Amino acid sequence: MDDTYFVEASVLSSKYFSDSRFQEIERLEAANKPEEANKIREQGKVEMQKWESFGYSRPSFSGPFWLFSKLFLKVYVDENDPFIKELLNVSKKAWEPRVRALIYSQYKDLENCDDCIVFELADFNDLKVNQLAKKDQINRDDVYDNSWAVIIGINDYPKAPHLNYAVKDAENIRQLLIDNFGFPKENIEF
Repeated sequence: MDDTYFVEASVLSSKYFSDSRFQEIERLEAANKPEEANKIREQGKVEMQKWESFGYSRPSFSGPFWLFSKLFLKVYVDENDPFIKELLNVSKKAWEPRVRALIYSQYKDLENCDDCIVFELADFNDLKVNQLAKKDQINRDDVYDNSWAVIIGINDYPKAPHLNYAVKDAENIRQLLIDNFGFPKENIEF
């Protein structure tokens, strides 16, 4: 932490999606129907763009599961650094857009999220002590010791067109929670 700033990244929220379209694409490609498979791929791209427009990052999984995350970056700036003190004499309007542009060059998905980056002046000596004190205070078992989930997948609505994948997506999410996140089967209402 000898630098004049550091970035703490956290995830504000995540959206997990099960997408049965992947199985449909595989089936169509096996049947030598690439045009139909590409139509389904385009639907997936439109879905990704929708979540990106809300400030969520691109999915981090490929295959039948997507994870969209909304990041939050807190940029800590050392208030005791002489260079920073000089910059602070210049208005925030002069330097903040340049710093944001630098961050956007690394995190393009944040360009659509106005409230995902904040700047905070800090005494780095105090931060270093506080971060070391926080280390290892919380572990996964403290947070996920008795998780529950209610999963709903409906293909047939009374006044809407039939859906092909909602029930299958719900089944996939149920299995993901059991296999990857350690949810007990009895804690999942399906």
